[in-house]
Amino acid sequence: MPGKHCCYGECKSDSRYPERFPGVKFFPIPKPLNRLEETKEWIKACGRPHDQLNPERITKHHYVCSK
Repeated sequence: MPGKHCCYGECKSDSRYPERFPGVKFFPIPKPLNRLEETKEWIKACGRPHDQLNPERITKHHYVCSK
């Protein structure tokens, strides 16, 4: 099973290393096909440049952690 990585700003949370990030949970970013406006809000809150994170690039592998 592949690990989950947080895409918020410069967060380094990674589910492959639970000992480094105890108690951290990962939440998938809403999929743009179903919830475009909500997806845009999550992306804006992440603070990443548009070329790195935008609705066209969101897949089932994009997560934000609880940290």
